[in-house]
This record gives sequence, C-alpha cells and structure tokens, in this order.
Amino acid sequence: MEEYHLGELVEPMVWVYAEDVYRFVPSIVWDKFATVFPRVWTASAFKGAFGETMYIPNIKRHLENNLKWLEVMASEGPKFKEGFQGLVITGWQRYDHFAVLCELLPAAIPSLAVNLLTVSHGYINPSLKGKLSTALGCSMSNGDGSMSGRSDTGTNTDQMFLSLNSDPFLWDMFNRCNFPGVPFFRLTYRLHNVQREVRDFLHSVTKAKGWMTDFNVRRNFSSPLRVDELMMEQPRVYHSLVSVAHSANDALKDVFDAHTIAEWVEQRLYPDIKKLERLAQEATALKGRKVWPRRPLAPLSELRRFGVALPDSEKTETITDSPHSP
Repeated sequence: MEEYHLGELVEPMVWVYAEDVYRFVPSIVWDKFATVFPRVWTASAFKGAFGETMYIPNIKRHLENNLKWLEVMASEGPKFKEGFQGLVITGWQRYDHFAVLCELLPAAIPSLAVNLLTVSHGYINPSLKGKLSTALGCSMSNGDGSMSGRSDTGTNTDQMFLSLNSDPFLWDMFNRCNFPGVPFFRLTYRLHNVQREVRDFLHSVTKAKGWMTDFNVRRNFSSPLRVDELMMEQPRVYHSLVSVAHSANDALKDVFDAHTIAEWVEQRLYPDIKKLERLAQEATALKGRKVWPRRPLAPLSELRRFGVALPDSEKTETITDSPHSP
C-alpha cells in the first residue's frame, strides 16, 4: 500500500455489522491503516445485515453495533492525521442479485431513526426520547417502555428507555406512531404472529399428533373423526394468512412497484398458504376412505436401501413411496 501510495488515491471504508467490531478489525489493523491513509471511513447498518430472510431489522443489534463503532472511532481516531471522516449507516434490501428480499425500508424506518439519532448525537439515553417521538410522529404517551431515568451512554441497552431486550424490533413502542411506512411496520407484527400460528398448527397436526403424519398421508390410513378434530383450526389460520397477503398489497402499493410486492408475498406468505391448502387436500383424502387394511400394514419397499430388513416379499406385499398407496 505504501509502495503504490494508496493513501493519496483512495479513502478506505471499514465495514463491520457485528456488535464486537474489534473481533473483525483489531487495533493492529488500525495501526497499519494509519501508516498509509491520512483519513478513514467506517460503515454500519440499520437493516439488512443479520439474516438473508429477515423481514424487520433487529434494532437492538444494530444500535449496539453503532454504539460500539462510536467507541472504536473515539479510540482509533487519533492514530490518523485527519481522523475519521464519518460513519455510513447502510441499509440492504437483498444480499445480492440472486438472494431473496430481506427487510423492506418501510419496516426499517424506526431502526433508521434510532440509529441516526444515536450516531449524530454520539449517545442514546432518555433525553433523546422527545426528538425520536417527534421524528416518528409519536405522542409522548406512546411506548413508554421501561423508563429507567438512566442518562449515561454505553452499550447496555437493557437499561435504556427503548426496552430493546423485551422487544428488539420495537413493535410495541412504535406501532401507534405516524411515520411513512407505518402500515407495513404494523403488518410485520401481524406476520410474525400469523407465521407462529401456522408453524405451531402444522407441527401439532403433522408432527405432534398421530393421525395426519407423513406416515398416515402416505398410507391414506387414519381416523376420519380424528382428522376432523385436528383440522378444526385450519380455516381460521388459513384465512388469517390470506388476510395478511391482502393487507401487504395495500400497505406496500404506495411505496413499491408490483414486482416487488408480488415477490415479497410469494416469498413470505405463499409457501405457508400452499402448505395449509395441501393439508386440507390430504385431510379430505384421509376422510374419503371407507375401508382400511388390517395391521400389520405393508412395509415401504424404499426402506431396503437403508438396510432395513423387510418381511418375506412372497408372503407380505410391499408398497412404494407414493401418496395414498393402496
């Protein structure tokens, strides 16, 4: 770097999104940069850094990253002749051209506001609550969180007025505010709850209970009465999911084009919708059977390749791995 005088040609930008900046860029690296470059930039993020498929940023982690950057810049800045030029707070919407969408901007406005406020002041404490509330169109009575009266700086967000340990996405604090994109911000909380319902429902029906497992579906072998009991909640869960899809279109149509909205719905909602529809079809097939074979049921011939000993094929019929085999 010294041989080619890079310090006269470029200004480096050091990117770290993790909370522990020194783990990725230890002090010795700053020493080497300082011998070559008179000035340097740093970069953090307010969204799109902690998971390729996340749909709302974890504000707690982003805030801790930015607070740590302030500490690092204060410690390492004197090493450079002209110090740090600034901190760039980036926001990614997909990790690369082939990746799916991650956090959309409307869902990340609170994270952007919190992190911009923190970095521009150099700290975060309850004295900034008024500015944050004004910026996001919140009344001061909204989202009181756990006001501790703490006024010092640092990375211990447990004691801060933002209540990030109990709600790292700050859904409760900002869902009644009036910032651009708030309808979609609220929708992400609905999505979070509906996805949990879908996950719990599917697990209960297909894993925890013993009448609609893969085995039952493959054999078309179950109790119609039990199937009806298991599927009682399916219409409600299904319609909740479809309702979120309709609401997503309404919440995003003023912000994004039809391609982005369609991609987001296909990615976030369509797979679970199809799972619930397929489950309903399987339930119908299971209930349609009126005659059942006696046990023991014919073994699955595919199991031979795993070294499973099967009964004598001349005496016991085997089946292949296809749904609703006779």
